[in-house]
Amino acid sequence: MKHKFRYINLQPTDQHNLEILLNRYAHEGWYLKKKIWNILCFEADPSRNRRYIVLTDYSVFTTNNKADYLYELNNTIDYLEDFDYHKVLETYDFIILEKPYDGKYITDIDLDESVSKPKRKLVYRTLRNRAILTLVNFAIIFTFNFVQSVSSLLFTNSGLTIIMVMMLLFGYSLVSSTRMIRLGYRYYKNYENPTPKKFYATHNRALDILDFMFFAVLIVLCFGTLISMAHGDMFLFTLLLMMVIACGVVLLIVGFINTKSKSWMVILGYIMSIAFSIFLLFLVFKSIETNTGVYDEADDVVHSGSSITLIALESFDTMIQENQNCRVSQSNSKAAGSVDLFCDSNSIWVYVSHHDTLTPLVSKATTGMFNIPNHTPITTSKFQRHVYRSDNVIIMSYREIPQYFMDELNQK
Repeated sequence: MKHKFRYINLQPTDQHNLEILLNRYAHEGWYLKKKIWNILCFEADPSRNRRYIVLTDYSVFTTNNKADYLYELNNTIDYLEDFDYHKVLETYDFIILEKPYDGKYITDIDLDESVSKPKRKLVYRTLRNRAILTLVNFAIIFTFNFVQSVSSLLFTNSGLTIIMVMMLLFGYSLVSSTRMIRLGYRYYKNYENPTPKKFYATHNRALDILDFMFFAVLIVLCFGTLISMAHGDMFLFTLLLMMVIACGVVLLIVGFINTKSKSWMVILGYIMSIAFSIFLLFLVFKSIETNTGVYDEADDVVHSGSSITLIALESFDTMIQENQNCRVSQSNSKAAGSVDLFCDSNSIWVYVSHHDTLTPLVSKATTGMFNIPNHTPITTSKFQRHVYRSDNVIIMSYREIPQYFMDELNQK
């Protein structure tokens, strides 16, 4: 038995739109089997000849008068059963019924499909709350523990790519949430909302695939970032991101091949979508690189000299000579870099911004403070760290920073 999957983002206002979509699929011999999240699963059965009708379950939008809405819905379903309809699927927002197409036909006069203003208000309030919740989720994901997140992303090219994807997703979420609120308001005011073109297509469109890809990337951001942060490595995160985008490119190509009507607008849309996805895939691929070198022996560090540092600091050699065991690691990106020196009696972190305009961002990422006075030692209140800044170079330490570090920076 053949199956077809369709990704489509349904809103509570899409009762009649979904009805149009299902009946178009049924006309081509595809019948709804099940719904998993926003994915509709259709099964091919040419022997069947069915017609669908969709009802909205308003009881899920409120806690008040819930029993009244359920009673009204059950009465409507009982009424439809007299016309040979039977329930085939129940989603969170909708009840989907079907009947043989050659059976008794029910008209809009028989079934009052008008929606009262209180019901429209419930739908509008639900859409508004969902949009606000989406934006709040983004705010929690990207700003919670902001200092540690940025400090681990800013100093590697992989991390910079992830920041760009985060900004892209946030912009996409902002646009989607605004459109959701506008759609709900128009529905509440009973304005005429024409059926979107996606409900007339019986295949996955480019925008549907991009929408699915954005959601998949968001899932990777939520879970992959936490895993990568815990292990201090962005490689796993970047690899997952590559897999998601690669799958999106394949789906876009398959969707284009399966599109029957290839107008110049459709071709242009697919070309732009595929080009954007390939560019993003290339960007993520280029970000996979080894940015950290670890030196376990002090002699290796001394012999490497300033080649392991972003700036030539003789103080590193001085500190290594004063301790028996030291470990040095370096990370570098197009925006900023860092050198971490861990020794017996002290540890030093040096952060360097490659651009003066990024110095406040580096300060935020490393110390949680935007205003670090130049050439003035301070102690951060949040992390109890000693901090010293010389132009675009920032030094941090849990203990008091050695004077020779500050003197050397001042001379540069």
